Amino acid sequence: MLKTIKLIFSFLQIPDDKKSGLNIIKTFLSGLIIIFLISLICHFLAEILGRFGLENPFTNLHSNEQIILNKYGLPALIGILLLMPLVEETIFRLPLRPKFIHNALSCILLIGIIIANFLAHKEYTSQLIFIGFSLLVLINLWLNRNRFRLLVYFSAILFGLMHILNFLPLNFNSLGICMVLIIPQIFVGLMLSYIRIKCNFWLGCLFHIIFNLPHIIILLIKFST
Repeated sequence: MLKTIKLIFSFLQIPDDKKSGLNIIKTFLSGLIIIFLISLICHFLAEILGRFGLENPFTNLHSNEQIILNKYGLPALIGILLLMPLVEETIFRLPLRPKFIHNALSCILLIGIIIANFLAHKEYTSQLIFIGFSLLVLINLWLNRNRFRLLVYFSAILFGLMHILNFLPLNFNSLGICMVLIIPQIFVGLMLSYIRIKCNFWLGCLFHIIFNLPHIIILLIKFST
C-alpha cells in the first residue's frame, strides 16, 4: 500500500503521460485514504474559520439536489448523480489523451453544465467569465502537449472550482471557507487524472462513482425521510 501511495504522490509532483500497469484495488484504496485525510483536514480548517465569523457554505451543499428533487423526484436525482461522474470525467479527464472528439465533447458538456446553472441560479456574468477563461486555457493546453503537467494541474483545479456550484448561492463572507472545502475536490481531480493516464478512462469513471457513493447514500437517507 505504501508503495502505491508513493507512486501516486510521485505522479502528483511530476505528472507524466506514460501508461503503466497498476494494482487497481490498491490504487483505489490508497486514493480513498488520501482524499479522506485531506477532507478531514479541510473540514477542520473550515470549522476554525467559521469561529472567526466566516459563513460556512456547507449548509447550501444540497441546494442543487433539492431543486432537482422538487422538480423531478428522487429516482431522477439518483440517476443524475450516477450519470454525473461520466459527464465530469468526459469534461476533465477524457482530453488528457487528446483527440478532436475528446476536446469537442469536453467543451460541449462544460458549456451545458454552466447553462444548467444559469437556469437554476441566474448568475450570468461571473459564470460567463469563468467558462470563457477556462475554455481558452484548456484549448491552449490541449494544443501544446509539451505542457502536459500544466494540463493535469489546471484540469484538476478547474474540476475543484466547478464544485463551488454545489454551494450556491454564495456571498463574499462564505467564499473563503468555500475555497477550503473544494481543496479535496482538487485532489480528487488529480487522483482521477492519475487513474485515467495510468489505466484508462473507464476505470476513472468507476473510481469516481465509488467516491460518490457515500454522498448518494446520505441523500437517499435525507430525502426519503
